Amino acid sequence: MLNLFAAASLALLQQLDQSTVLAHGEVAEPCIAMQPGDRLEFDFKASASVDFNLHYHSDSGVDFPVDVKSVRSKEAVYTAPFEQTYCLMWTNRGSAKIELQYHYRVSRPES
Repeated sequence: MLNLFAAASLALLQQLDQSTVLAHGEVAEPCIAMQPGDRLEFDFKASASVDFNLHYHSDSGVDFPVDVKSVRSKEAVYTAPFEQTYCLMWTNRGSAKIELQYHYRVSRPES
């Protein structure tokens, strides 16, 4: 019951469902501006292994809250600790084209 209440108190800010084909070396990289406390829910499935990360650029370089190699699917939730533009990024390191399907939604706690 608590989860239903928590879900009801979030305002949907952005949502995307996408399918794409990545050739060898290609990337997909949607970026999302988020505020502290914004919640990013994401999942994906690929026809072959990809490298995946969630990253942002800072004064010290590129920071990776999530960084996984050679994965075909993942589902997770990330809560932004501070205002930043965060990027989801998939890289095809294989030699053949792959199909990638991903979904994300960004919500903000209502006050």
